[in-house]
Amino acid sequence: MRRQLSALLVSLLLVSTIAVGPVAAAQINPNASAAHNPYIEADVTKAEHTVGDDDLREYEANNGQSAMLPATMNESHVNPVAFTFSDIEANAYQDFPRSNDTVDTWANARWWSESEAGTAGSGTVTNVTTAPDVEGLEVATSGQTSGDTYRATFDSVSLTSDVEKRHLQLVADVESIDSGAYAMVTLNDSDGDYVATMIDNRSGAMASWDNTTANQTGEGFVSQEQIGQLSVMGSGDGQMQEVQEVSVLVKDGNADIDIAGLNAEKLGQWDLGDRMADTDGDGDNETVQVDNVTMPGEQSRSSLDTLGPAFDSTTIHDLTVPMQFWSSMQPTGDDPPRVFVNYSEADAFANFDQRVNDYRRIILPEAYDLSYANTEFVAEVRVPSTRYQAVEYGTGISDSTNMTNASLSDATSQFGSLDSEIQLATGIGAGEGVVFHVDYVVTGEEHNALTSASTAGGGGGIFAGGSGGDGGFFGAIGTWIAGILGALGLRKVRS
Repeated sequence: MRRQLSALLVSLLLVSTIAVGPVAAAQINPNASAAHNPYIEADVTKAEHTVGDDDLREYEANNGQSAMLPATMNESHVNPVAFTFSDIEANAYQDFPRSNDTVDTWANARWWSESEAGTAGSGTVTNVTTAPDVEGLEVATSGQTSGDTYRATFDSVSLTSDVEKRHLQLVADVESIDSGAYAMVTLNDSDGDYVATMIDNRSGAMASWDNTTANQTGEGFVSQEQIGQLSVMGSGDGQMQEVQEVSVLVKDGNADIDIAGLNAEKLGQWDLGDRMADTDGDGDNETVQVDNVTMPGEQSRSSLDTLGPAFDSTTIHDLTVPMQFWSSMQPTGDDPPRVFVNYSEADAFANFDQRVNDYRRIILPEAYDLSYANTEFVAEVRVPSTRYQAVEYGTGISDSTNMTNASLSDATSQFGSLDSEIQLATGIGAGEGVVFHVDYVVTGEEHNALTSASTAGGGGGIFAGGSGGDGGFFGAIGTWIAGILGALGLRKVRS
């Protein structure tokens, strides 16, 4: 009976092998202490992200459907989300003036008048988008020199109550500004007084005014100051009790400025979010609430949840998040599979039970809405160096190439210090296959942990595929058959 059962089981094993090619029946638990779980680290930029609605890993695939990145956010970054404030579709940027029934927004060039009486050059006011669907206004001059002034004015506003309690708020991109030139965004009353925020490229500009939005070129500057705290200038009575106009002036040279947000009605500021920083030099980070942005470009925040109500459900364009694409999170069902693990008896190694051959493939998802920067391929030393028989890796490997046949570079000598992380490659592009192979020996206890059930996602689930076909299901069959053969005494089984 035993001989007949053995023959039957061997026949079943041969049939499964013929059906799917050579199969490595293997269980892999990425949480085991001796498991290798290499990853690609990358700064991922998403074309669009809806605040409060989207998972940070969510993106639009090329088929138009929502998809999820097989990755986790890199938690070593204390301010992991980065974006530019002029790239946000925020109604709060456009919602001025609210008191005019005819004009619903400042962000339309048709409502602005121009004056070139004070300049030998010229200027223009035109509609612009600072990011897709982020409507704004471009003010640009040419041919101006010292003493010239170009002026554009929006007069569809009339504020007469609590003026000093309100805020002058501006979001702008400074595309260019001549050395020695400056621009002013002013709130004007009816008798010649005004307050201003400055875009100033003169020497010492930041110190010479109480409200300077920018003193250099760049994107995403934000200033918001209470009107009563600003110096009143002009030829009136020296008090700002009303606002009847908003003007943009370019003086003593040329400038090209894109305005993405403008407001003079709000009694409070926009909450620009929190960032973590060591502000007192004690080595610990404190929470810093941000009110103004005086340095251009991407701004990092501890979380999008710290942004105020003005940014609820807004769309951020080009949101950047540091991600780690773990091998264990790679999608299953690929042919060839992205994980191939084989265990064999470690008879030639004293004190060790199993020899592990572990192949992994990681691919950064390709999509029009995704881009990657600062990519690194990293693996951790999980066992003492003397146990490694081989560590290899390769980049630019086609996803149709069987990992066991791929041309790989040796990295065994780098795997020395236990628990250290080894950078194997950089500059990995979207859709590029990266392969990692490790050959090492483990104890019986470690083998049991490696082959125990895991709740970790990806990486072929619990069962890793073989060298061809769908190794998951047949790998499980192989494990079952091998276990019965061992019970019959036909295979040496170690605990």
